[in-house]
Amino acid sequence: MKYINFIFAFLLLALESCNESQSNSKSIEEIRIEEVEESENFSEFTKDISDLKIIPLETSENSFIRYVTSLIVSSDRIIVFDQYNMEQQVKVFDINGKVIATSSRGQGPGEIVKAYDVAYDEKLEKIIIHQNGYVSIFDKNLKYIEDKKCFGYVHLKVCGDNYIFRRANGQTNRGIGEEYNDYEIIVTDSELNIKYAARKFEVETSSVSSFDIAISKDGASFVEIECDTIYNIAEDKVSQKYILKYPNKLAPPPADLSVEEANDYIFSHSGYAFNGIYNENDTHQFIRIDNSKDKKQIIAYRDKNNKRTKQIHVDRENTIGNPFRLPVAALNDYFVSVLEYDYLQNHMKMMQELVSNEDYNLLKNMDEEANPVLVLYSFKPFE
Repeated sequence: MKYINFIFAFLLLALESCNESQSNSKSIEEIRIEEVEESENFSEFTKDISDLKIIPLETSENSFIRYVTSLIVSSDRIIVFDQYNMEQQVKVFDINGKVIATSSRGQGPGEIVKAYDVAYDEKLEKIIIHQNGYVSIFDKNLKYIEDKKCFGYVHLKVCGDNYIFRRANGQTNRGIGEEYNDYEIIVTDSELNIKYAARKFEVETSSVSSFDIAISKDGASFVEIECDTIYNIAEDKVSQKYILKYPNKLAPPPADLSVEEANDYIFSHSGYAFNGIYNENDTHQFIRIDNSKDKKQIIAYRDKNNKRTKQIHVDRENTIGNPFRLPVAALNDYFVSVLEYDYLQNHMKMMQELVSNEDYNLLKNMDEEANPVLVLYSFKPFE
């Protein structure tokens, strides 16, 4: 959810050289998104749904969600990082959406002063809140355990035994030491012992990356926007895994433009660009490319096993036919979307066709001030 769309426009300028060098590598798999006619028929996706679940998040005075900055869904916990007007809170629910605990704000042990990110180590059943120069560690019920000093990387995800820290070039990075100071990614173990560093700024990186990291059985993945590349973060290295190929690609802006001018360029020139909207679960991938000038999107789901892709070309401002929104988390072979009251009211007709009568009545009678619901959906193998 933390995409850097503004500066992505400015940093598209090396697009062609990136793609040329990457496409020559035999180890990188191409994902092809074909040009399709514009349509508002989302049945291209819904007809392949194998299962769909609705999880309402309990609403109470302490659990009220103002904005879902990031979401973690595990086999037994739902963790919401709510960052609204810089007043960060972490809210923990069980897998049925019943509230368990909410973090406290303050400067004492176990309280949040300035949270950057939250992660969940499901193996150790620990919630890790990454704060300013340290991490606060809690059990799965948000009971405080301890603080640990940490370097100043802003974003944190846990994948298996790997703790993955990421930052953008120019962000402060205290406490890391000169050896690792110039790297975008640091991978550690659960004790924060460094395993390796990857993607040295101004040497191995030439574009903006989406800070979201997708977690699946295949490991951790993130995207590099400018080069249309999806990377894998493994136990011992970061490597390029996929490269996107799609039609009517937007030409990069001239190199002498300012950030504001480059941003204007994107909105005044027709063409598609990948701006980092990506997720994956154990069986499928989700990709979205955008035409900002014409306000169009191509939304694609790809079967990871048989490599088949289903896609739809839609008006970006018309979401009435889309019952899912974009997935912001994954659990096994499920994608997870967050749907608020207003969005649901515009999609009740389609929801009625997809969910059980019990779930439909739950959605129909949802209170306007209620917390959002989670929609978990999985796909059959694509034919």
